[in-house]
Amino acid sequence: MREFTLHQQKHGYRNGHQLLESTVRLERSDQDTIDRLSDLSGQIRPGEVIPSYLTIYPLPSRVYHVVARTWPDLAAPRAGCVLTKSLLIPRELWSENADLPELLRRLAEPELTELAPLARGTATKPLPPASDARAPELVEALFLEARKPIVVFEARDADLIATRLVTAFWPAFRSEFSLCTYALGPRKISGRDFDLVFAPKNARSKFSDWSGRKIEGGVPKNARHRWSSAVANAIFQSSHPTLASGDALGLLGAEGPGDEAAFRKSLLWNELAEKAPTSASAVLGMLDIINSQPSLASNAMRGSLPSLNAAISSAVATMSSAEAWSFLQTLSGKVHGRDALDILSIQATNDAKRLATSNPEAAIEFSQRFRENQDVFPIDIMRGLADGLGAAKEPAIDYQSIPPRVGTFLIASSSAFTELLARHIRTGETPASAVVPYLQTDDRGWRDAAAKRLVNVMDSAEFAPLLPSILNHSSGKELSDKIIAIVARSGLAFSEFDEALVDAIRDDTTMQAVRNIVARDLPAQNADRFLSKTIHPVPSDVEWLFDGPIEGPRSATLLAAAISSQNDRSVIEAQRDSIIRRKMLDILARDVGVSATEMARILLLGSASADDLIQFGQIALDALPNGRLHSDLVKVILERALSQAQPTDSRVERLVISHFDEVGARQIVRWSTGDGIGTPRLAQNLLILTRLPENQRRPLATFVDNLAYRLSRREPKGLDREVCASWARLLLEARTFSPRNHLRAATTSLSATIDLTRSPVAEVLAAAFPAVYHELVSRDDDDRSGMLGMLYAIPRMLVYDWDRAKPARHRLVDAFMNSDWPPSYLLLTAARAGITDRICLRVLRQRGGKKFLNRAIADLPRLPQEDVEMIRKDLNDFDDVAMKDEWD
Repeated sequence: MREFTLHQQKHGYRNGHQLLESTVRLERSDQDTIDRLSDLSGQIRPGEVIPSYLTIYPLPSRVYHVVARTWPDLAAPRAGCVLTKSLLIPRELWSENADLPELLRRLAEPELTELAPLARGTATKPLPPASDARAPELVEALFLEARKPIVVFEARDADLIATRLVTAFWPAFRSEFSLCTYALGPRKISGRDFDLVFAPKNARSKFSDWSGRKIEGGVPKNARHRWSSAVANAIFQSSHPTLASGDALGLLGAEGPGDEAAFRKSLLWNELAEKAPTSASAVLGMLDIINSQPSLASNAMRGSLPSLNAAISSAVATMSSAEAWSFLQTLSGKVHGRDALDILSIQATNDAKRLATSNPEAAIEFSQRFRENQDVFPIDIMRGLADGLGAAKEPAIDYQSIPPRVGTFLIASSSAFTELLARHIRTGETPASAVVPYLQTDDRGWRDAAAKRLVNVMDSAEFAPLLPSILNHSSGKELSDKIIAIVARSGLAFSEFDEALVDAIRDDTTMQAVRNIVARDLPAQNADRFLSKTIHPVPSDVEWLFDGPIEGPRSATLLAAAISSQNDRSVIEAQRDSIIRRKMLDILARDVGVSATEMARILLLGSASADDLIQFGQIALDALPNGRLHSDLVKVILERALSQAQPTDSRVERLVISHFDEVGARQIVRWSTGDGIGTPRLAQNLLILTRLPENQRRPLATFVDNLAYRLSRREPKGLDREVCASWARLLLEARTFSPRNHLRAATTSLSATIDLTRSPVAEVLAAAFPAVYHELVSRDDDDRSGMLGMLYAIPRMLVYDWDRAKPARHRLVDAFMNSDWPPSYLLLTAARAGITDRICLRVLRQRGGKKFLNRAIADLPRLPQEDVEMIRKDLNDFDDVAMKDEWD
């Protein structure tokens, strides 16, 4: 036990009331407080004799708590002088219940001898009872009602009352409490009134403005609170008074909150604990208290658990079903998620199971409260409800009456409920479609757990409607495990399972694992029926057929069926690798009778050069009927021709025109502008696109933005005059067919070419700039985000001027005047944008602008006649003198 030293001070008269002697030096604020409070507690009347009295209070620094006794100093030269001896008790000692009676015995009348520090006392003796009919009223004022400073008049033994009170207080309360047993007027410390003072009758006038509580003499008042008398007896009649001894919650300990509210909560807990065995509301009240102090739950439950469990079971047994479910719901909300209350959760779960077993209809009716997410879902009792329904002896349950999210949880949490549901589905009493909504809720954790349980009971065709929902949200090993479990459980005896199982598999690893199980463990008839729906002309499938457990004609049949029925693009991709192509041919050769056509397809689609494909492909296309093989061959020929054929090969254009509609504009654009295509081949491809019939150019315009993006990615050296001329023509034509895509393409094109001042991109600029410029002009201040998107077309420029398009005009002029581009295209660009006057004005304001403008006009003959006429009309309307004060 830690040892403490008790310091002392003595105050008395010496040319006024002052400190006479001390064993310790204090902070100024602390010493000032003792100097003031050690003096007489008010004015006395002539001839009045005061008794000795106690003053107890904390010092401002909270280092010490003071216990002082004051006596009248009859030897002083004037009346009203007092002698006071003060014990300075370290805060830690005072808080842990220093023995106040022992401390008071040390406060003998001050001697003239020098003071010395005192060792801590250890004696603890019983206290005599204190009799005062107003004790309940004092208790109410201190603990049971709103706290205010208290004055008690005409107390017969104020020192004993005070001693008992301080002794009974718990640490936090005691450490802040201040009192005086003989106050001739209000007393204050640190600007606030003492918590409790005792005053003689003749001092009542001094308390006329007292804002606190007054406890008068005379007839005592009736107790206003049910705890008043019990608390008063505990304080004033017990030989060793204490208020913390019955604190089951631990609120009044050294680490507790320490206020009177905590004391009332402790009293309420004890009261509810007595009622709990026969009162459900008392149980809930106790749980409310625990939840308001969650860190104290373990202490609280230690002694109250048996009565709480008994109360829960009693409530459930005596209430109606509806009332019992409501009680359990409330109980669950108060105990869920709190480890110290787990035992109550278990009890609630068991009671819910008994309720659901005895009355399934009431249980289902209760479950409907949770149709939406508005109420907190009572996990514990719903788990018991699930087990109870699973154990019920009633006929088939109306599963559609159970809200989907509840049904999801019931399956996820209860094997008994799942087994009952599975039995009803097998027998046809409940259609599987009735519980599909259970597997489509947003509660992912419950949904996945429910799916796993159902997988283990699916052994008949009636379960097929559940498969898509069970498998839809799984992937990887989890999906593989589910499918393998279904395969093992059902033996794939039901073709109704095939489509859902195949659709659910999305990766090669899962597919290979499932195939190995199916091929190895199932009868060939069931296995091949399923496997035929999984084989595609892709490398992983070819590898599995080549090396896997399926051999001989079975593998040839499966691959041939895959090639003839699956997407042709998959076949093309699978045999790009010469090794895979070889394995495909090997597999098909195992039974040539069923696979000759597919072998021919592989040969044509696989290894032929571009020239061979164009030459022999057209022959094959003339002989093949329209169908899958025909389409596959067209695609391969076109792709290779547009990327690898000689630029002079006129057959490419005929192929594109003939088969454009079969492959679509997107694919034509992609193949025509693919990475790695040489500039001569690219120029020829773009020229072909410009010469397509109008009914093919129209859908082509929908993908002009994609075309522009692909061209913009090319290195400048890959853009010659022929490429740029066709690029510009395609871009211009898209204005009519697809304005929206034209704008996107123009933005991309302008951004890609405006800095290429040494490349022949002037025609592209003339085709792209007008659309971007008009978009900038049309944007208003509320559409900053849209306008900022246009900035990508004009690098390194900000467009926040009121004339947002001005920086675009300036950038265009700067680019042309510092480039190798034909200057006439600047005028063409301006005319198309309708800003010839602004562009010319800007040019003229630049150094050498007049000369550049003359060069541009002289260069006009290189442009088409209709463009020249449009430009000359704009130039005729331009008056630079009239516009000298205009902005450019």
